[in-house]
Amino acid sequence: TTLLDNTSVSGTLAVTGATSLSDNLTVAGTTLLDNTSVSGTLAVTGATSLSDNLTVAGTTLLDNTSVSGTLAVTEATSLSDN
Repeated sequence: TTLLDNTSVSGTLAVTGATSLSDNLTVAGTTLLDNTSVSGTLAVTGATSLSDNLTVAGTTLLDNTSVSGTLAVTEATSLSDN
């Protein structure tokens, strides 16, 4: 077990194996998260591209969102505005 408190990394941080991050994580630049799950709130600001499969449980607010391709919706759905 390693505790890194107030640690900065210049260059590449490579992490292998199961990893758990708690508290706040701020990432600048381009980030690839493959097979990643988030429990709690995921707040995304700025222009964001999502590819492949996105599964969202619970209440979701998508403001000024465009979808190219197929949008498949199951269960009760409410759409408003345009």
